Amino acid sequence: MSNKIFKYEVCNSAGGLFSKVEMPRGAQILSVGLQGDSIVLWAMVFPTNHIVRRNIAIIGTGWDLHDRDITPENFLGHLYFIFLMEEKSRAHVR
Repeated sequence: MSNKIFKYEVCNSAGGLFSKVEMPRGAQILSVGLQGDSIVLWAMVFPTNHIVRRNIAIIGTGWDLHDRDITPENFLGHLYFIFLMEEKSRAHVR
């Protein structure tokens, strides 16, 4: 069997810093992103490998890292949101 690309949902329902994701040993995480309301990651995996649990840290700008093993080498990516709150016609803007 050959390598495949799998998608995994990163669940952070407890509101903590870490989420646990189960994937085959040796999986190479390729990308992170949003799909709907979910944070997801894509990984290249060998599906028949033994399943392991990996910890994913979800860190916001300015948050304390609590001396955890978080380095630029294990950075996966970033997500951000841009909102248009309201639109006003120029006649109403002063």
